[in-house]
Amino acid sequence: MYPYNAQLLTWLQLYSTSNLSKNFVFFNDGDEKPDEKKKPGKTGGIYSRYCSSYEEVKILLKFTMQRGAGGDFPENVIEAVLAAEKYFPDATSSVLIADNWADIRDKELMGQIKKPVKVILCAVKNHSINIDYLNLAYKTKGSLHLIDQDITDLALLQEGAVLKIGKASYKI
Repeated sequence: MYPYNAQLLTWLQLYSTSNLSKNFVFFNDGDEKPDEKKKPGKTGGIYSRYCSSYEEVKILLKFTMQRGAGGDFPENVIEAVLAAEKYFPDATSSVLIADNWADIRDKELMGQIKKPVKVILCAVKNHSINIDYLNLAYKTKGSLHLIDQDITDLALLQEGAVLKIGKASYKI
């Protein structure tokens, strides 16, 4: 996720944080916890903060990254989203910047999410979407955002409907 974190910081520099949400949650998938000890909902490595400036966001992001050690590809995405809902109960939705190549480790917790999740999906090649993130956006009545397409009407789709993303088709 390192290149996407750099892009996030660049974007935040371009836009004043006074016009954006000030609630940030970053996660590193376990604070150096060995992969075999990572359990759904208990992986850890989640840090949140109300940030009123770009510098505060940068410090929180850097701190979170320094506490982690990489490791396996599945990530504790749902645990982080649930933490965001807990720490910032007044927020109407969550925005998740996700790596398309990393599956969601704790998808069995998805039903606990109460608010829509807007998924910004990075590293999408040839419109090959990681189904985990499409399901997350769909099941939470959220949205999916790619570099060249925003899919905001997922909640209107019925089970069995076909969704066209670029040249690829996905059955709901």
